[in-house]
Amino acid sequence: MEPEILIAIISSITAGISVIATYFFGVLNEKRNFELEYDKKMIEERLDTYKKLWKLFLPLTKYSPPEDTTYSTLKNLSTSMSNGIMKKVVEYSLQLIAEKNILQFKMNLLVH
Repeated sequence: MEPEILIAIISSITAGISVIATYFFGVLNEKRNFELEYDKKMIEERLDTYKKLWKLFLPLTKYSPPEDTTYSTLKNLSTSMSNGIMKKVVEYSLQLIAEKNILQFKMNLLVH
């Protein structure tokens, strides 16, 4: 085989491998970037939800609550827990569902 043909074949194979490798690593990079963006979005949503939860449960803090916990406070908290914020939180943790139900049950015993 002539050297020019051999060089052309080797060059073609090398170019093909380079194209395939570039495509493969490009796809992997895009997948990784998508996962990172998704994770970042989920973290931001969780932080926003936890900030809302912090405000929601502030009346039940053990040390230095902003005001005395009253019947009205518990009733308002119980109502708030039934609304959208707890539905959002439920998406994040199955254990939180059980804890929320137990807490809401105990509060309902006090309220009703």
